[in-house]
Amino acid sequence: MTVKCEPEHARAQERGYASITPGRYLDKRHWISLGPGPGITERLITDAVQDSYDLVAERLPRRDRPSAR
Repeated sequence: MTVKCEPEHARAQERGYASITPGRYLDKRHWISLGPGPGITERLITDAVQDSYDLVAERLPRRDRPSAR
């Protein structure tokens, strides 16, 4: 799966996990792809998806942003 990520965090994730690579077919600075492998936990995936959602939502026009959780 591919998620949006802050560039600095993306590079750290790529260095820390062999199965995390720059986002396939997307801007390699802001997107990472996560595949199955050592250290890839449900928590890591959940955090990556939540962070990605937050990054995308904050760029939406204010009227289109989801209400606070």
